[in-house]
Amino acid sequence: METCAVEQAYEKQDGVYRCGNLIVAPDPPEAILAEAYLRFAREDLLGQIFYEGVPTLSWFLREFQKPDTHALGCFRRVGDTAQLCGMGWVNKITYGADGFKRAEVGIAFFRDTTLRSVKFGGMMVDWIFDNCNLDMIYGMTPQPNEPAWKYAQSLGMTLAGPVPNFTSWKGELCGVWISSLSRQGWQKMRG
Repeated sequence: METCAVEQAYEKQDGVYRCGNLIVAPDPPEAILAEAYLRFAREDLLGQIFYEGVPTLSWFLREFQKPDTHALGCFRRVGDTAQLCGMGWVNKITYGADGFKRAEVGIAFFRDTTLRSVKFGGMMVDWIFDNCNLDMIYGMTPQPNEPAWKYAQSLGMTLAGPVPNFTSWKGELCGVWISSLSRQGWQKMRG
């Protein structure tokens, strides 16, 4: 089913979202978070995901278990087991003076997940808007990381920028794309 990214063509039960054999589940246990970190490390992805400094395992576990951070595990069901495919997160939740609520989000997948990543991303965006009561989500992507900012666009996010010399990528100063998506925009895309 190719339409899972923007349509509600999946089940939602007890905070877990399912589309065929794909599963997005909140608050993965520490063992799953550690598995994600170690696999990102093995696949040499930590420097791309955490482009301003590669975290240690202990920092990673601490960061994604904070009460104000929502971690999401992405799994693919194969027979009786669920295989971890990547993760998403919501952090830096802020409020405007008028009650407007926004948060920074991140999404990262293992290298063999690319064909399913837009479906997972759509399920995660839906989960975030359904469960975090946000008006807007945003992310920041280094300008040289073209696959990542194109992925943000594939989810319907609008890009602004690039803001010059805002961050670094592989040790070099670079611009950053700021991607954003409003709850209203997401609901309109979903129909």
